[in-house]
Amino acid sequence: MSQDEKLGRVSGTRDLSDDQLVSMISSLSLPNERFRHYDHVRLAWIFLREAELGPATERMVVTLKRVGLHHRGDLSRYHDTLTRAFMHLVAAHIRMTPDIYSFDDFANHHASLLDKQALLHFYSDDLLNGQRARGEWVEPDLRGLP
Repeated sequence: MSQDEKLGRVSGTRDLSDDQLVSMISSLSLPNERFRHYDHVRLAWIFLREAELGPATERMVVTLKRVGLHHRGDLSRYHDTLTRAFMHLVAAHIRMTPDIYSFDDFANHHASLLDKQALLHFYSDDLLNGQRARGEWVEPDLRGLP
């Protein structure tokens, strides 16, 4: 495993501008294997820079469901709590550093967001990985989200 993989910095879309990423996701033309965790966080950052948390989160939910249905034909990989909680985390980190205009700079300042396990500071493993959390929003059981 490379150092980038260990740090969650593997991206399938680093070669794309923010507008290109949004366009390819929206048109369902981005190959699924190019859309890694880093790219999910990047898309959240883009959406949150364009809208408040509520509308940006709903846009992310709709987008990820569309992508899942397109690439897999079902929503088996979609996780509602994970999606919504990561949107909260990204929004909180944007508030900490509002003058960062590049996602790479943002990711360097907030590397914890690139850790897929970041939500385990807020959720127990059993709750986060349970069927209910997968299908609907579930409040954290360890501590509140920022």
